[in-house]
Amino acid sequence: MDLAALVTPTSTDDFLNEVWGRRTAVFPGPSDRFTELLDWTKLSSLLSEHRHAHPRFRLSREGNIIPRESYMRQGGLPDTADVPEPAELYRQLRDGAMLVLDSVDDMVPGIRELATALESAFRERVIINAYAGWSEIEGFDLHWDDHDVIVLQVYGQKAWNFYGSTRDWPMRKDVEANTEPPSGPKDTLLINAGDVLYVPRGEWHRVHATKTPSLHLTIGVTRRTGYDFLSWLAEDLISSAVLRQDIPRHADAQERGRYFAQLRHEVVTRLTEESLERFLYISDATAASRAQVDLDAVRPDPQNIGDESLLEWLAPRAVPRTAEGRTTLGALGRVWTFADPASVVLRALMSQRKLTFARLCSVLSAQVDKELIRAFVLELQGSGLLSVRTSIP
Repeated sequence: MDLAALVTPTSTDDFLNEVWGRRTAVFPGPSDRFTELLDWTKLSSLLSEHRHAHPRFRLSREGNIIPRESYMRQGGLPDTADVPEPAELYRQLRDGAMLVLDSVDDMVPGIRELATALESAFRERVIINAYAGWSEIEGFDLHWDDHDVIVLQVYGQKAWNFYGSTRDWPMRKDVEANTEPPSGPKDTLLINAGDVLYVPRGEWHRVHATKTPSLHLTIGVTRRTGYDFLSWLAEDLISSAVLRQDIPRHADAQERGRYFAQLRHEVVTRLTEESLERFLYISDATAASRAQVDLDAVRPDPQNIGDESLLEWLAPRAVPRTAEGRTTLGALGRVWTFADPASVVLRALMSQRKLTFARLCSVLSAQVDKELIRAFVLELQGSGLLSVRTSIP
C-alpha cells in the first residue's frame, strides 16, 4: 500500500498540488480496505506481547490523560515498562476512555511498509499511531496539530467537526500562542470504515465516534519549514570566522558597521537556492531508517542469495547521485560511494522497494551481469541499506 492507493481515484500529483497543505479532503474506499493493516486481534497482541512505556501507550478521556496507575501494574523487573491490568483496562475503556498506541509502524510489518512508502513519497518524517474507542465520548478536546494528518478509518464511523485555522502555518514553538479556536464548526464530515481523511496542519478539529467500537490509524507527517532551513544554515555558518567572531558591542559605531557589513555578506552569500537544496539533501541523507535487523548481514554469503530471496530497501529518502563513473548515496547518516553500474541497481531497488532477486536481475538483465548484481546486493546488505530474506514469507 502506498500514497496512490490511499488517495485513489485522485492522482498523487493532484493530491500533492491541490490538496496537500491546502484543505481537508476525504477519499472513500471499501469498508475492509485497512483491516489487513490492523484489526482487533493484532491490536490485542500488541498490548499483550509488548511493553510500552508512557506515553507511547495511554488512555485519554475528554482531553485528559487518565492516570497510568489506574490500569497498569509493574512488570516485575526493575526499570521495565509496566504491563496492562486487564480488568482495570476494560473498565476504563467501557467508561469511555480512548486507547492510544503510538508508533505502531515500529511493530506491525504492513504498517511499517506503508510508513516507508509514504516517507519515500513525501520525503518527510512519518509516524503512524493507533486510536481505539468503545463509546461516543471524545478522547480529545478541540485542538489543532502541528503536522499534517492522514486518517485511515479501520472500523466504525467518526464525525469530524472542522473549525478552520486561526494562524497561517502554526508551530508549537512559535512567537504567538495559537490557543483561541474559532467560535463554531464550519463543516462536519462522517468518516466510515475504509475511508481516508486528510487534515492539513493548523486546522482546528474535534472528533467523536458515532458507531462504536471505532479503530483508526493516524499518519502524522512532519514537514520541514523555512525555520528548519535557517536553523540548519546558522549551524553551517559556524565554519565562517566572521560568524564565530565576538560581536564588538563596545566598539564605536563605525567599527560595528564594518562588522555588520561582513556578517551580512557572509549570510547573504550562503543564503542561496543551492544551499536550500543542500539542506534538503542532507536532511534526507541523515534521516533514520526504521530499525530492521538482518542477522544474515553479519557474515554475508553469496550462496544465501537465490532467485527467491526477497530484497527490501531500507532507506526510503536516500537519493543517488552519479558523476564521473561514481555514484554517491546519502543515507543513514553518511555518504556512500559506489562504482558504476551501481546507479541503475540502486534506482531499481529504490523504485520498487521490495522485490525478489530474480525480479531485480530480470529488470537489469540488459544492463548488469547477474553475478555483479549479487555481489552488489551483498555489499548493500552488509551496509545496512538492504535486507535480504532467503525465502518469501
